[in-house]
Amino acid sequence: MNNDKLPLTSRLTNLSINDMMYGRHGMAGAKITGVYVLWALLLAGIGVTALVMLGAVALGVIAIAAPQYWPQGLQTDTVLRGFSLPTATGYGRAVYCSKLLLQGLMVGLVLVPLAGIVRTVITHAPFVHANVARLRIIAGVFALVVVTRLIGPLLSPVGSTIWLQTAPSPQVDFYALSVALLGLTLAEVFREGLRLRIDAEGTI
Repeated sequence: MNNDKLPLTSRLTNLSINDMMYGRHGMAGAKITGVYVLWALLLAGIGVTALVMLGAVALGVIAIAAPQYWPQGLQTDTVLRGFSLPTATGYGRAVYCSKLLLQGLMVGLVLVPLAGIVRTVITHAPFVHANVARLRIIAGVFALVVVTRLIGPLLSPVGSTIWLQTAPSPQVDFYALSVALLGLTLAEVFREGLRLRIDAEGTI
């Protein structure tokens, strides 16, 4: 019997039965599962980042209040390109803890917005103002990496190597630059999708 001649409720019932029998939602189910896995991985990354930052704070407290309990395995913080900063000194320990906090903050500013974007995908509402802002934040983080690696060595070659782990001469981080441009592009795509969604809702 032609399905188009059936009442609406019967057509919906037949559609659901056919979907279950022939697995027409198989690919969609796989995509949904993949999104949940990605969200779980991002949340795990955020948790690890938070633990690293808490560890950095704890090490800072130890360095100030009880330096005798400083972990023996952290006596020397070897940095790239031959520079070495002994953490046996108060300055070295302060730099070590500050670097951990700074790196954790940068990673968190990427993972938290990404987790927010994935969450809106799970709820089937990705085109929102918040996601445009989140993508711009991610792009801004990578743009900051590009700027610091380019300008930092000009201001202080040794300090830039210790803090940013860069070469003592200016360099362009093309990877960070590409991610920053991609983030800005996606932000514009989401902004346009949001505008189209608002226009479509206004015509209903």
